Amino acid sequence: MHPATTETVLYRARYALWVQLVAIGVVALLAVIMVQANLTWYREGRGPTPLTWVVSVALIAGPAVILLTGLRQSFTVTDQRLIITGAFRTRRIGWQQVRSIEVDRRLLSRGATVVVLTDGCTVHSPITAARVAIRRGEQTVDHGPDLLHPARPTQAARAAHRRHLIAR
Repeated sequence: MHPATTETVLYRARYALWVQLVAIGVVALLAVIMVQANLTWYREGRGPTPLTWVVSVALIAGPAVILLTGLRQSFTVTDQRLIITGAFRTRRIGWQQVRSIEVDRRLLSRGATVVVLTDGCTVHSPITAARVAIRRGEQTVDHGPDLLHPARPTQAARAAHRRHLIAR
């Protein structure tokens, strides 16, 4: 029997609590508006009809699904691996698979952490981009004046990768 190995989380980038609360507030506000609209139609004797209920549920569920899948994103650095969670996919990348950690230079994802794998593939993490820094509770200035300096996510990943290379 093998002893259980525990991972130590060294850094985690995800949306800040205030962003999550705003998203929940938006969905709750939509729900209140839709319920109020259906109650108004009921009092006026015009409904609610099955169509108004379907439209109401769609107008609540659509934004809720979009917001909640978007808020799912995270970038986690542990002593054993990187865990990059996107809206629809989670990648667990062991340090032995990582060739290097770079900073994205593309305009819309400038400053984001890019993981270059040993097979040459790259894995991008949108949550680590400079334009998302405030929404994850960090400062944009950490990315430097041109937004191309390695900020906290990139620095944490590089430090953990360096530790892995030294320990090999």
